[in-house]
Amino acid sequence: MGIQVAVNHRTTYEYDRRVTLSPHVIRLRPAPHCRTAVSSYSLRIDPPDHFINWQQDPHGNHLARVVFRTPTRRLQVEVDLIAEMTVINPFDFFLETSAETFPFEYEPGLARDLRPFLETERPGPELRKFLAAVDVRPRPTVDFLAALNRQAERRIDYVTRLEPGIQTCEDTLAQGSGSCRDSAWLLVQALRQMGLAARFVSGYLIQLVPDVKPLDGPAGPPRDFTDLHAWTEVYLPGAGWVGLDPTSGMFAGEGHLPVAATAEPAAAAPVSGSVSPAEVKFDHSMTVTRLRETPRVTRPVSEAAWSAIDRLGRAIDRTLADNDVRLTMGDEPTFALTPEAGERNTAAAGPAERRSSESLLLRLRTAFADAAVETVDPAGVEGSPPTADPQVPGPRAAPTAAGGIKVSTRPARTWGELVSTVTTVHDAARATGWTAEGFMRDGRPRGTGGGNPVVLGGPSAADSPFLRRPHLLHSLAAYWINHPSLPHLFSGQGIASDRQGPAAPGLGADARVAGDEIASVGQGLVELRGFETPPHPRMSLARQLLLRGLVAWFWTEPYRRPLVRWGSRLHDEFMLPHYVRHDFETVIGDLRGAGFPFETEWFDAHFEFRYPHVGRASWADIELDLRTAAEPRYALDGRAHEGTADGGAVSVERLQVLVRGAVEGRHVVACNRRRMPLRPTGTAGEQVAGVRYRAPIRAAPAPAVEVHTPLTFDIVDTWSGRSIGGCVYHASHPGGLVWDALPVNAAEAEARRAARFVPFGHTPGRLEPGQPETDPAAPHTLDLRRPAPTGLKPGS
Repeated sequence: MGIQVAVNHRTTYEYDRRVTLSPHVIRLRPAPHCRTAVSSYSLRIDPPDHFINWQQDPHGNHLARVVFRTPTRRLQVEVDLIAEMTVINPFDFFLETSAETFPFEYEPGLARDLRPFLETERPGPELRKFLAAVDVRPRPTVDFLAALNRQAERRIDYVTRLEPGIQTCEDTLAQGSGSCRDSAWLLVQALRQMGLAARFVSGYLIQLVPDVKPLDGPAGPPRDFTDLHAWTEVYLPGAGWVGLDPTSGMFAGEGHLPVAATAEPAAAAPVSGSVSPAEVKFDHSMTVTRLRETPRVTRPVSEAAWSAIDRLGRAIDRTLADNDVRLTMGDEPTFALTPEAGERNTAAAGPAERRSSESLLLRLRTAFADAAVETVDPAGVEGSPPTADPQVPGPRAAPTAAGGIKVSTRPARTWGELVSTVTTVHDAARATGWTAEGFMRDGRPRGTGGGNPVVLGGPSAADSPFLRRPHLLHSLAAYWINHPSLPHLFSGQGIASDRQGPAAPGLGADARVAGDEIASVGQGLVELRGFETPPHPRMSLARQLLLRGLVAWFWTEPYRRPLVRWGSRLHDEFMLPHYVRHDFETVIGDLRGAGFPFETEWFDAHFEFRYPHVGRASWADIELDLRTAAEPRYALDGRAHEGTADGGAVSVERLQVLVRGAVEGRHVVACNRRRMPLRPTGTAGEQVAGVRYRAPIRAAPAPAVEVHTPLTFDIVDTWSGRSIGGCVYHASHPGGLVWDALPVNAAEAEARRAARFVPFGHTPGRLEPGQPETDPAAPHTLDLRRPAPTGLKPGS
């Protein structure tokens, strides 16, 4: 869902006398080929006494022709639009075989269509010199374009130039500087000289401050920014028009919103028209405002929310101190080596993991020695020569079976210590090339390691809250069992034989008192096992604060309610995020009733991490909202795999379908022609159900069993017997693109997820709805693996 922003662009001309305005042409509406979704657009023109006609020019661009009826002393053009800044992969395209390698030639019919975009100017000496430096040896076309774009970016310094018009290529190259429009026209001419069709593009550029500053490379803008911009598009057979931005040397992405793409720059002018003689004062302003931000793993809470979390953490500390609880708390986060760190260490001596783990350990020892030595645990790196006496206090970084590293520190006594420890560990990990972000190849998030215990206890066995008040452990365990949202939301997906994954039924994080270790260890500890390492330290701290709140509550008020026998509901409704959230809201309500003002919104990033949004589509007043649901993964070798084994080449997956606005008795929802068992959510006009299906595993042999993807969802109007709208979900890239490597970051993962959802594509023709398919053991789920006794069938 990304970030929703509002762009406001105002251009004002103040005249010293009343003037007559000729008909003006305004090109400031996002073009039809704009890939960034624009959900709202407004063009307001002053003076109001005018006529406006919307047209499309020969290139398909939107333009407004405005006729002014009376003289005026002021002309103001104001654009206001709302854009959805969902990440777009600029390389998500295919090339025809004939165009995969540069140089190539367009086939004759296409060349005729592209003739205006192949016209060249006679090159001068500077342009000839620039072209002579271009490597034109045969190579992949995308590599060639990337290199040429970078060459233009390095050759021309960007400057703000207020003079109208476009510099010649000779002037731009001779000066070594130019505005964005000058660089764009230079690249257009360079591409045309090499036989590639290119066009000039004007539009809006939106740049947002990144959630996390990169360790290497440009830091990004210091503030959110938008402006009119110009760049280049090149035509590639199979891909169509592909954007290149020579001011940055990068391909165009979601921040590039084209408004006009033309063969010549003059035809892309934002505003054109004439005015009777007068002195003019010009004013121009542009702003970008964030309207909505989906909680995400790179920015899980706002600063205001984090301040509230921190205040509550200190308030709970006071409650624990007033009641003499003596609680200590800590966890063991697991990190994986980032792709960038692996590349940096490729040429270095020794494995990348070993070198990075040693760097991490050194940084942790330095940080904790300077801050709080008493907060660290016994040291030593397992699997490598010992770097210190294991009995000497210090942080421990141990390799995991999955190729990651698990960091242990001594449990913290206060919320402040906990914040400092968790933040320091995550910052040190990132600085040395380790990350808590993990992704599947299709872009879905996953943890970097399950089975990371959260350890609760006291400074000594005599201080342990669980030995001093035994009912505390019973209260935690019973509350955990009675609220399946807690294990389902916070644990990893793996169900492992080593009991590090979620246990069934209901106690997802296995709680045990280390009573048999008290004599030797000297601590009375409770380990809550099976927790997933969150990708952000503030997500980890919010989760640990919830546990601290439960301990503070149960210390004075034991939990006495009988245990709930959930039965098959754990593997049906509680696989769906709607029911997990509903139950979690009761947990938050309980804590608030106990005097601890938690907010459900503080955990939205946990829901997005566990149940990532797939897509949303609407028709008239009806909306379908798809979200990933839970599906347990069997950890055959201690790790949770991307899918369960089923037929050798498929994985079993699950989606949640939430429907809003359907008319009861008239509209039903079908998945692959089979009616879904929708159930009311308690909100008027809202229903929910899950669908379980088989999806092919990437690059696996042909499966021995049926697969069900892509999934086609239909809103069926039973009165007309037709689908009135639908959407399609693909298990992999719909165009057959093979993702050989894992996503390098959250942005690429988001782009892969977005590419797999198409907000249209209903089943054509008549559809006859059957009865909803229900399984008594799983009444909330349509299981496509089961034969359909009835369902939606194609009509005549």
